[in-house]
Amino acid sequence: MEVHEIFIVLGISLTALALIVSAIGIRSESFPPSRPVMLLGIGVFLAVIGATTTVAWLNGEEEVDHLRAEQEAGEIPTPAEVTDEYAAAAAAATAETSGEDASEDAGAQTAAADGAAVFESQGCAGCHTLQTAGSTAEVGPNLDTELAKDDEATIEESIVDPDAELAEGFGSGIMPQNFGDTMTPEELDALITYLVDSTQK
Repeated sequence: MEVHEIFIVLGISLTALALIVSAIGIRSESFPPSRPVMLLGIGVFLAVIGATTTVAWLNGEEEVDHLRAEQEAGEIPTPAEVTDEYAAAAAAATAETSGEDASEDAGAQTAAADGAAVFESQGCAGCHTLQTAGSTAEVGPNLDTELAKDDEATIEESIVDPDAELAEGFGSGIMPQNFGDTMTPEELDALITYLVDSTQK
């Protein structure tokens, strides 16, 4: 008979003895009938409890040995392996998050750099003041002040249709009207992003 089976039998026996003694004690006013019987009953209970405790300890040892055998055979991971896997998963998640953040930052920097290149290639620096670009021209409005509160839609309109709303002190026809045709949508978006980032810090 296996150790765990012995443990089950002893557990059932202990429960049965407790129920039998309780039932007899409730129904009989003269229970226990004598001191020797009482001592015998106590002895039986102590013997069963001691045996149950011993078998429980042996069963635990057997379970531990079985667990170690499975770990050595590679059937189940060891606590160290579980810890290493958890640490690796956590590190991978952290690296992935950091990579996403880095990609977002890199994307923003690239967009700003592209916008700066468009600002320069389209000749904007020759007509406007923009501190970020290092330009101080006064042919057109000072972008640092004029764009400080404009949203992206308003800035886009001022580029593709500059005469739609003229800045104070500047007349129509000063700024070319064809930037909406000469720039690609990507260049226009990059320029707008650059202007927003440069004037609305």
